[in-house]
Amino acid sequence: MRSPWECWEWTGTRNNLRGGYGSFTELRFDARRTWRTHRLSYELTFGPIPEGIVIRHACDNPPCVNPLHLEAGTQAENIADMMQRNRHNPPPTKDECIEGHPYSEHGRVYASGRKVCLICKRDRELTWWYHKQGRERPPWSMSLADRRAAS
Repeated sequence: MRSPWECWEWTGTRNNLRGGYGSFTELRFDARRTWRTHRLSYELTFGPIPEGIVIRHACDNPPCVNPLHLEAGTQAENIADMMQRNRHNPPPTKDECIEGHPYSEHGRVYASGRKVCLICKRDRELTWWYHKQGRERPPWSMSLADRRAAS
């Protein structure tokens, strides 16, 4: 039997793009509603969630549905909590891509802090293009990684 103090992880569908929060879809006649499992767990235990309130995980475990680990709060409190616990994604500090191309010469830095190497991006696009055409990529146009693997 599980302890009421440990995390109860949702084993169904998870939204991987947002940190693995559990979700399921309810179908009724012609209506459809997607529920976030931690919000439903909170509502079933404590009652309706007021407008403008978010449900926060005290355990920092997105798939957890244990109502003892859930607390209501504002989005500002949620962000402050995220910063205090160092759960945010700071901008990368690397100066070069995985292939060694310097971002200062061959890269683009977006406002979000995300860095993209334009040489590697073009290489991925070429690889996809040859794959989509059903053709093998000629040796003179192979990526650095493919050339290393071949030798």
